[in-house]
Amino acid sequence: MPKWWLISFLLLTSPIRAQEVAEEDIDLLAPEPEIEIQEQKTGILPSCEDERVLQQVQALLEEYNQEHPVNSIYEKRQRALQMRYMQKYDEEEVSGFTSKQNREVADKLLMTKINNGLNDNEIRLCKSNVEGTDFQPIYIMMYQNHNNETELYILNFLKSTLEELKTFL
Repeated sequence: MPKWWLISFLLLTSPIRAQEVAEEDIDLLAPEPEIEIQEQKTGILPSCEDERVLQQVQALLEEYNQEHPVNSIYEKRQRALQMRYMQKYDEEEVSGFTSKQNREVADKLLMTKINNGLNDNEIRLCKSNVEGTDFQPIYIMMYQNHNNETELYILNFLKSTLEELKTFL
């Protein structure tokens, strides 16, 4: 009989004692631990027709053309025509953009999303309107960086993918 009494006593009191100790360790006046909330991006990306965007793109392209002069009349004419067709941009859907459309742009989009932790709706992609010409379209990619600055990239303009044309709005 004493064994039965001892086993019953231990089974009945052990959960109660554990609960009492757990309640004693909790300090009701202590502040709750702060949960770090990821800072949401407050800025809104400008549209593809925004005047500031078009001015920045034009200035960046003109600066590049001054730093890299061409030698032949044919190349000068090509640049002048290309600059003419880079004044109007239409928004391109980021979520459906594939490497079949443009490999360089698709790679840059993917790397930007991965490196900056962005979703498709946090990036704006604009495509120059070059219909009816032999020119490749130029793309503008914009997104808000971690400092809430709008980064603007001009893609598919340079022959070398090692260089990039980038500015901030």
